[in-house]
Amino acid sequence: MPVIRVSAALITDDAGLALMVRKHGTSAFMQPGGKPEPGESAADCLSRELAEELGAVIPAEQLEYVGLVRSDAANEPGHALEAEVFRADVRGPFAVAAEIAELRWVDPHDWGDLHVAPLSAEHLLPLLAEERPRDVLPEAHSSPVGEAGEADADAPTSNPARTAAASSAQPRSAAPLPRALPVDPECVIWSTPDHEAALAAGAPLVLLLHGYGSHERDLAGLTPYLPEGVVTAAPRAPLPAGPGFAWFPLAEPGVPDADAVTESALGVLDWLDTLDATGPVVPLGFSQGGAMALQLLRLAPRRFAGAVNLSGFAAGGSLEGDAVLAERTVPVFWGRDEADPVIAPVAIERTNAWLPRHALVTRELYPGIAHGISREELDDVRAFLAPLLAR
Repeated sequence: MPVIRVSAALITDDAGLALMVRKHGTSAFMQPGGKPEPGESAADCLSRELAEELGAVIPAEQLEYVGLVRSDAANEPGHALEAEVFRADVRGPFAVAAEIAELRWVDPHDWGDLHVAPLSAEHLLPLLAEERPRDVLPEAHSSPVGEAGEADADAPTSNPARTAAASSAQPRSAAPLPRALPVDPECVIWSTPDHEAALAAGAPLVLLLHGYGSHERDLAGLTPYLPEGVVTAAPRAPLPAGPGFAWFPLAEPGVPDADAVTESALGVLDWLDTLDATGPVVPLGFSQGGAMALQLLRLAPRRFAGAVNLSGFAAGGSLEGDAVLAERTVPVFWGRDEADPVIAPVAIERTNAWLPRHALVTRELYPGIAHGISREELDDVRAFLAPLLAR
């Protein structure tokens, strides 16, 4: 599939709304940006595009790199999109110009029936939603600006902020376990249609667990970067969350309800019980999915060959499996950016304290990936998994 390479900007206002634009002759709203000219760097491209299209002046060196994100192209059918994403700390007023027909400030938690490009819907808006939970957003309005740059008086306001689930910083009793939130087997993306035969024959299984506000297709594209011969399964999280799904509700940053994490993990274990997986199994998760990967390990410490936690964390509380893990020292890979803007410091501190006591941990830092995944990290994950999945 042909690949289009672009630069894209994350711009938010004080209310947490995201600046999005629609180009002439198109219907999808997306983050501002565009294609680089020959010999132009991604940052220089974005600096130029913001000036040309919105009248926003920001030097390339002041843009904060977030990472490389892939999706389907919005306006070029049959093309993939690779976007170098940056945060741009700029303030309006903005003026529509050049290719831009309209701009809007959009609630990243709920954009209603607004037509949003795949890159924004699948990756960038969920990222902004996770960075700023709905319960801390002030009441805000979505204000479309059209060809003349005037606010639309009939623009709908955003929905009232929803109350987040109560957080719990207290250790949880090891028993009894809460209820399980079931996985829908119809919403699992498999790497091969012959997965049942492959698993029965002993092929290794890697569970791909997406992050907050995303969906089962988000990490399915990682399969080619994993060891050859692996079968991957990417289940959908059970809780609706904005444009996608979540494994557990957002609460106090870095301190999710441990029971809520366990409920979804138990659902994944119940679903695994329906599979005839005779080879090694490893959960691999990103962000909330990383917390899920570690929670699965804690609930069933003898079931998994290891775990991969990408830009995630360990939930609080105590589980009966923790003592078993302390004796087994199951291998765990933990990769992140020390400057991750999403995961709260309290979650990092808790994970730093918990992991060495309960796992044989491989810790890697990837400066510049922010809350994302890099090719270098995937190469390290592949090397980490290879001996664990060898049959």
